[in-house]
Amino acid sequence: MAQYLGTVKLGGFYNNGAALARPTKPWRNDSEPYSGAGRGNIPSMSGGISNYSFGNTPSDDAKKLQWVKIKDGDKTLLICDRVILVNVTWNDLNSVGWIFGKEVTIDGAKYKCRSLTGGSNYRGGDAYAGGTPTNNEWDRFVTREEVITGLPAPVSSDLDSNFNSTDLSSAHNQLWNWMGVYTWCQETYSSNTSYRAVCGYLSARFWYNYYATNSNPCVGFRPVLEILNTDPLISDSDRDLGDKNSNFTITYTVDDADSGDVLTATESLDGQTTKSFAPTRNSVNTISVDVDSLSLGKHTVKVVVSDGQGGTATRTWTFTRTNSAPTISGSDGNLGDKNLGFTYAYTIDDADGDTLTVVEELNDETIRTINNAPKGEELTVTITSEKLYALGLNSVNTLKITVTDGKGGTAYRRVTFKRTNSAPTISGQDKALGLKNGSFAENYTVSDVEGDNVVVTEFVDDVQIRSYQATLGQQETIELTREKWLSLTNGQHQLRIEAVDGNFATSVRVFSFSKKETVIKFELVAPEETDAAATKVLVTPTWKIEGAVAKVEACNNGFDAVPTWEDITAMVQINRVYNFTNKTKTASKWGVNIRFTITKNEGFEGEVSISGFGGAYE
Repeated sequence: MAQYLGTVKLGGFYNNGAALARPTKPWRNDSEPYSGAGRGNIPSMSGGISNYSFGNTPSDDAKKLQWVKIKDGDKTLLICDRVILVNVTWNDLNSVGWIFGKEVTIDGAKYKCRSLTGGSNYRGGDAYAGGTPTNNEWDRFVTREEVITGLPAPVSSDLDSNFNSTDLSSAHNQLWNWMGVYTWCQETYSSNTSYRAVCGYLSARFWYNYYATNSNPCVGFRPVLEILNTDPLISDSDRDLGDKNSNFTITYTVDDADSGDVLTATESLDGQTTKSFAPTRNSVNTISVDVDSLSLGKHTVKVVVSDGQGGTATRTWTFTRTNSAPTISGSDGNLGDKNLGFTYAYTIDDADGDTLTVVEELNDETIRTINNAPKGEELTVTITSEKLYALGLNSVNTLKITVTDGKGGTAYRRVTFKRTNSAPTISGQDKALGLKNGSFAENYTVSDVEGDNVVVTEFVDDVQIRSYQATLGQQETIELTREKWLSLTNGQHQLRIEAVDGNFATSVRVFSFSKKETVIKFELVAPEETDAAATKVLVTPTWKIEGAVAKVEACNNGFDAVPTWEDITAMVQINRVYNFTNKTKTASKWGVNIRFTITKNEGFEGEVSISGFGGAYE
């Protein structure tokens, strides 16, 4: 069974000693094979065939011939990937030995240069069916009727009778370049000995025939090089060595049946040459594989031995670099809201016992690196209050722990938290104080865990009492004075304390109470002194006394220990002057005093109040 050994660039095709460029449009050069293809650029033979030769590999890459390498039993073939000369007859090629074989030397190695076999007749009378006998090289290798791993197989569009740009661009044609030009083959047409077999042009499997003397731009020479010496041998076999997590060695020997060949061995790892040397036949060679330096995954070790005569041997070993990644306790998650510094505890381990390095990061900023970190012991990463407060308020932050083992194994732990701000606190609890009958006060203390500046505002109902910057931890007092008490209506009320920090976090403390008074009774703070006994008085109150009984009294001896109070209610109600009846005093001076007594009727729920009064006396 044949083997595909890849493509190689080797040698050049020379005309009168000058290397010819490798055709870049390898199809007929006289006209388009289909509309839009353009003319090809395969050179036409000029002068005699003897002007042409094969020689050493040119330095110019564009002039190097390109070959498909196939090992067919005990033979190794290099099949040119394109036609390199047109307008050349079969007889021309045969005259220089390039049909059935002639020895050529390229880069010091000897080859037999010949043409492919293609069959001697149609297969079943159908030109698109290939040649017969079917074991010809064109159908085995180019058409890939023999399954050869690595060689592209033609698809249906490569084999049908439609001839267009799909044929040019197909993967199969891009390797073999059969489109638009026939390849001369060795065989004589069995139905007419004047004709010779050709293949290609209209489809990958197309078989046809031309006069041996025909010189045509659509028929040309595709050379085959048959390596004349025996390939070297490499011990062992291509195989997978399995999983590897530590350094190891591979041993092999080389040999060559051709005693005069000079061997060169090239060792490579993942396509990179690691060593090239002249091996001694049947001596043990050792490859040391530094697994620790490799990434995780599949790797390839290869040895290629060449004999300087075109023969090569290849041995391939594959292995998988494995490594147990380190582990970190816990799981990724959210630590919730944080308004104070905190610590996060974790442990690390490694099943391989590798030396571990830990990197702790906050929002991609490294906090700490621990080299040769202890395994199985609790480690803690600390976010100080200072570092926490430097974060944006209400920002979501990531604490990341990375553990590496120096062998490609890495573990991560990521936890998030939200930087928050705690509101100030006000001591005590909201309280319902019940029924109150006069002024009162409550003590409290304001604190803030972050130490923020805090502004406190006190209210009775929604009326501000005072506002100040708090001294944290110091006792303060909210007071409902008598003046404010008197201004309150009966019903539910509250004293409220609001504490707001610099981040606008707010706390509130509420003391609720009720007021229910049925009597308003008051008099002047001090009598109005007069030079003589007052004889008249006028009082004009501003009040709401619907649903109440009001009594207004006055005296002209207000400085007496027991003043003589006279009821002036009737005159007040009609806004008239009242004439005093008293003529005596016991004190050293005279003075006028006014007294109000307003009693709310039982069951009346409306407002009863007095907001002030005016008047005069003489």
